[in-house]
Amino acid sequence: MINRQAIKQDSKKIMKAEGVLFGMIGADVLNCILVALLSIAGYVISILLDSIILLIPILGLVLVGPFSSLVMNMVVSPADVGLNKYYLNILTTRAKVSPGTITDCFPHFWSLAKSYAVRTFFLSLIPTVLTLIEVIILSIISGGILTFAGIFSGMDFMSIADNIFGSISLLVDGYAVIIAVFAILQFVSYFIMTLMAWAVPWIIANNPEAKAIDALKQSLSLTSGHLWEIFVFELSFIGWHILGALTFGIVRLLYGRPYYQTSCAGLYAVLAGNNKTGSGSTASHRSGNTGHSHGGVASSSEMKTTIISNTTDSNRKTEHI
Repeated sequence: MINRQAIKQDSKKIMKAEGVLFGMIGADVLNCILVALLSIAGYVISILLDSIILLIPILGLVLVGPFSSLVMNMVVSPADVGLNKYYLNILTTRAKVSPGTITDCFPHFWSLAKSYAVRTFFLSLIPTVLTLIEVIILSIISGGILTFAGIFSGMDFMSIADNIFGSISLLVDGYAVIIAVFAILQFVSYFIMTLMAWAVPWIIANNPEAKAIDALKQSLSLTSGHLWEIFVFELSFIGWHILGALTFGIVRLLYGRPYYQTSCAGLYAVLAGNNKTGSGSTASHRSGNTGHSHGGVASSSEMKTTIISNTTDSNRKTEHI
């Protein structure tokens, strides 16, 4: 059971430390600049590659969207992962960290890009298959209309219209039903798979050299049994997202995003800590083997222990008062 309130309380406590929130704002601004620059490069690359993919009959129309998303995600991956690593460092040190550290992941570009590519492929797999099936079904129905028209090719125009367009009205309704059903299936499948792969950006932030498939497998393991809790966790920030939009991003920049990112780092630490506890690796930490992951980020068990202990101390103080 994930204690969402404990994670968020601990995030607020971290942000109150001297200079931490100011540093978070600086890191977020730098991240936005990097993402914007990388997105321009990714957009140019995707346009060039899309023109080639569209040459493939029918299948090209299905693949062009997911492929563009794949390219864009791969290109911006160092900036996204670098920001996550920055917040993991803050969660570990519970003190101000230089905003410039978000660029630490750029030397691992290819490794991060592969992890994001695998994650994007995973998220798009079922929706893309469903889209292909939808196109095939609609094509078969369209072919049926043409065949039906051919049967009455010897009739006069009005007779053809009476026979064909009466059936077309039913087929149009069928089109609408098919499109609606597949749209729902695509949304639900993408939503569930997004929750399953939620931890991938945090896993590779904690270990940029992690293999792409291993990062995805670890995410599936961490989120197993916690999909609903992760959904509720994300939903609990919707008020901040709306407020940020209403203030043209000002509230999001000054507080909303730092609060959200710190809390996400805490959630990852708890999920990873629970997974290690369940696999029996906690004993090694108790015996003194509290090693650190790549990049100086503390192990998930240490981060989880820090969250729980600090929240417990805060609650005890409140009860004493």
